[in-house]
Amino acid sequence: MSVIHACIPSIGKSPWLSALIERLIDDDVDVRVYVNSEQLFELDIDPRLMWGMQHLPGLSIYEEWNRAAKAAKTAEADYLVLCNDDIEIYPGTARALADALDANPQFGAMSVGETHFGVAPGQVTAVSHQIGNRRSFLQWCFMVRVSMWQDVDPRYRIWYGDDDLIWKMNAAGHLVGVLQGVGAVHYTSTTISQTPWVNEAAGQDGLIWAQEH
Repeated sequence: MSVIHACIPSIGKSPWLSALIERLIDDDVDVRVYVNSEQLFELDIDPRLMWGMQHLPGLSIYEEWNRAAKAAKTAEADYLVLCNDDIEIYPGTARALADALDANPQFGAMSVGETHFGVAPGQVTAVSHQIGNRRSFLQWCFMVRVSMWQDVDPRYRIWYGDDDLIWKMNAAGHLVGVLQGVGAVHYTSTTISQTPWVNEAAGQDGLIWAQEH
């Protein structure tokens, strides 16, 4: 069975974090939670089932992703699932993503997706990254093949690092896709309400992106 690691960057205030970790553990995922170490011990989780990598002050979510990918590669994991801490995922989501990647070796990343009219549950849909379709790939819960990981530019702090990763994977010749029929509920206001710097950072990151693409 494929070995899956999980990375959940968090400031430790999400009311959904513990349930998310439990759901991933149910899918036999080796969970790493990137939070302040004191906050990690406050979570209502059996410490034998997980371990946390202490958040380093000043690192962005994407630098945490890069650290997690490096750790997963060192541990010879097959896949890395990257989750926001403000989501709920369906039962079996992590394993479904891994199974889809197992069956489609040309894909480097697979995100959750909701079933749409005319699209069968379980169908894999390729997403090419082009300006204007950046939200076709649902970045709040997706899985990457560790061997195909592309480091995200550490200048990005929010949202546009997602674009950087997808763009680089496409440029390296790897398909990026959406697995229909599995999904996640994303409580989108959580990040903004807890981190008011988000909108300004996104504007600055958007300028960097526009200048280089």
